[in-house]
Formats: sequence, C-alpha cells, structure tokens
Amino acid sequence: MKSNENNFLEIDVVNDKLTISIGVPLLLHAIIHSPNYGLSNIKITDQSEFLREFISELLNEDESGATIIHEMFDKAANNAIENGCNGVEEVQHG
Repeated sequence: MKSNENNFLEIDVVNDKLTISIGVPLLLHAIIHSPNYGLSNIKITDQSEFLREFISELLNEDESGATIIHEMFDKAANNAIENGCNGVEEVQHG
C-alpha cells in the first residue's frame, strides 16, 4: 500500500461529504515554513501533542459558536460568489 503521508492538499466531495486531506509531514512543513505568520523560528518537539493542540484550535468556538473552519468556509463561499461562480442566484427578500 502506498503511503499518503506526503500528500498534497486535496479537497473533494465524496459520498455527499466535503473532504479535506493533507499529509501530516507536509502540513507540519507548511506550518514551520509559513511566510505569512513568522513561524519559521519554531521547532516542533512533540508532533502528536502539537497536532492535538492544532486540531483543538481548529475546533475552538468563539463567543458566537463559530470556529476557524466556519470562517474559512464562509470566506471561500463569499469569494466564489464574488468571483462569479455558477450555481447560485441572488434572491430578493422583502
């Protein structure tokens, strides 16, 4: 069986579920070498512990019940609509 540990980011709809997948080594590499957040000065000393904390932050709810993941979905949907995606139409309320 081929190892999937270094898989690039994959996003798909499978069996009516959105799936987001990335190999852990690639994810950790991206986190450590992130040019956007200045994390290049860290060293992950316990991968399992870090991943538990990382997942916890992804699921952490703010005061309105939203998570980072909810915000990501909202932003992606908004960007798709603003960029003229097909499959939606504006509805007038009132």
